[in-house]
Amino acid sequence: MTTEITETTAPPATGGPGTFEPLSFAQQRMWFMEELVPGTALQNIPLAVRLTGRLDLDAVRGAFRAVVRRHDTLRTAFGVREGSPGQTVRPVEAAEVDVPLTDFTTGAAGTLAEWLREQATRPFALGRPPLLRAAVARLGDEDHVLSVTVHHIVCDGWSLDILVREFSAAYTRLVTGADEPEPGPPAVRYAEFARVQRARLDAGEPAGDLDYWRDRLSGALPTLELPTDHPRPEEPGYRGARVRRALPDALVERVGALAKSRGVTPYMVLLAAYAALLRRCTGDEEILVGTPIAGRTDLDTEELIGLFVNTLPLRLDLTGDPDFTTLVRRVRATALGAYAHQAMPFERIVEDLRPDRGSHLTPLFGTMFVLQNATTSTLELPGLSVRTVETHNGTSRFDLQLIVGRRAEGWAATLEYDSDLFERGTAERMVDRYVTLLEGAVEAPQTPLSRLPLLSGTERRQVLELGRHTAEFPVTECLHETFARHARQRPDAIALSCRGEHLGYAELDARAEALAVRLRAAGVGRETRVGLFLERSPDTAVAILGVFKAGGQYVPMDPLYPAARLARILADATPHVLITHASLCAELPEYDGHLLVLDRPELPFPDPARPVPERDPAPLAPDNAAYVIYTSGSTG
Repeated sequence: MTTEITETTAPPATGGPGTFEPLSFAQQRMWFMEELVPGTALQNIPLAVRLTGRLDLDAVRGAFRAVVRRHDTLRTAFGVREGSPGQTVRPVEAAEVDVPLTDFTTGAAGTLAEWLREQATRPFALGRPPLLRAAVARLGDEDHVLSVTVHHIVCDGWSLDILVREFSAAYTRLVTGADEPEPGPPAVRYAEFARVQRARLDAGEPAGDLDYWRDRLSGALPTLELPTDHPRPEEPGYRGARVRRALPDALVERVGALAKSRGVTPYMVLLAAYAALLRRCTGDEEILVGTPIAGRTDLDTEELIGLFVNTLPLRLDLTGDPDFTTLVRRVRATALGAYAHQAMPFERIVEDLRPDRGSHLTPLFGTMFVLQNATTSTLELPGLSVRTVETHNGTSRFDLQLIVGRRAEGWAATLEYDSDLFERGTAERMVDRYVTLLEGAVEAPQTPLSRLPLLSGTERRQVLELGRHTAEFPVTECLHETFARHARQRPDAIALSCRGEHLGYAELDARAEALAVRLRAAGVGRETRVGLFLERSPDTAVAILGVFKAGGQYVPMDPLYPAARLARILADATPHVLITHASLCAELPEYDGHLLVLDRPELPFPDPARPVPERDPAPLAPDNAAYVIYTSGSTG
């Protein structure tokens, strides 16, 4: 939680150790996240490697101390003074890093997986630096695992590369006894970067950036409404997991070739494929995706450990079922516009737009796309072979985050997902479909998005195999009875989602039952025809289920049909009741039956002037008629 910093000594005019200084905008976001979700591993960045050979533990400790001495950010304490968050750099003398050793050879230390999970998930206290911890697990005399965890408020992906390189160099100096001086501090302090960043923005620099983002993000923003395995909890738990799929070398080469032929970057091709996948999953014609950018626009910052990464919200246009090449061009235009205005911190954009945050830590978008096109420097330690060990902090800030990157063993697509929303099997299928769609897109980029392949070869074979077998499915109850039974078993599970509205099974069943009561009062009974003059909406599902509950059979009438066709359907079907919305009444042909206007409950229904016929009270059976449909001929 919040740490109040109360140093009373006057700070040096030029800043330095002991000075309470402002946060950068990115640090401020991380600080607020820590305040909103305290005591979690949400901002932990874990790494782990297996070291085979003779390890010098004293040199490991000395190497980490050298890195912490060199970089102010790793000796920084974060807290609050006079209501505002800020940071204070501890002096070099405070650069102590404990590297405890856990011995697994005795059999009393639990499992390595549990140890790695504990290292990755244990939270940091922002007021107690260093916000880096390291630990070693001993598996044998020449077999160890080194775990390193850093808090995101002092580190980003670029910084990890610096950390690995400098640790390697320091360890090598200590083990070999090389007569080399320890490198001095970087040319610029991180706190100076934060101060200059805020001063520039306060002075209105760079001009026009904020106007650009206001224009790009104006109007109703698209929301990502993915079909989930579980209903969204009222309060997010930020629990997450990852699944990974290798990308074949041939596919990576084809991505590069397509990018070159279309005058775009591989990033744009890979992002376009992700957007196309989300389009197929949601049906949305606009997708808002977050993507990180290094944020190191000055050469002096390139060798500095710190949080420089900025986030760009990309509003992607997928209208009109474009072919993949057209989508790539649209992505290129969006990305280049965002790059040209990347100096505006994401936090400042959010502050200006003030979107409805709800309970989400990251407003504007629910998914991220990340390209890691340069591998983190490999640890090169004398006398040791090094192999990466998979580790994860068990969290997810987004519904989905797709990370495509080059690893030591080759390229891979990694999908991080909110495990409160998705089962692992769903995430595995989604990343498989990304790879399948990407393969289809680079093979035939002129293909419309709606026709790009999604099923892997295995899935296609499974679907085709289903069609080769028949089975008897005895029917003992009607559809509405089955639905009601399921609603009792899983009342809160999502039954229907439409344009941001979600209905659980119990709520949908209750709405349908209330409508059925009104329909029965109007004389609807077994196999009574009821017209549905409705656009596609949640009310359509409620109406169909309500007609079934009342015993009737529904007659669908699309408002897009020509008036003459609608009139013929009414004359032929003669529905006893017609269900519609107020906005559609003027488009109805002449109708003299009972009219039920769903969004005008003040209208009397049934019409007291009309007699209500007696209906057969006998219960429905599965072989009673469910609907009457008028086809155009081409539909069957």
